Amino acid sequence: MIIDAWMQHPNADWIGNPMFESLRRWRPGKWSETAPPIEDTLAEVGAKTLEWDAQTAAKYRSDLEAKGMVFIEAKDGLDIPAFQKAVLAQVNKDFPEWTNYIQQIQAVK
Repeated sequence: MIIDAWMQHPNADWIGNPMFESLRRWRPGKWSETAPPIEDTLAEVGAKTLEWDAQTAAKYRSDLEAKGMVFIEAKDGLDIPAFQKAVLAQVNKDFPEWTNYIQQIQAVK
């Protein structure tokens, strides 16, 4: 049996497809009657991801500092816009084929 990506990652548009119901025989009733909306699931996963990051970021940072890494932030005088401009200029020079990808990322609000 082959399971394509669309079967591995169902979304709200086709989650109610009878094929998915047959694959989930363990779940009584129809999917739409027993499952939370996909948006609720995505919001919960997003919240858990942020919680995990909050729990682990400080440990990772302290581990790196213990190994000699120095973090320089805005509070230390880092000019973030100037830093971003300089890095982007170098990335554009080294990887001009990334231009469209970078523009797409920058368009995300």
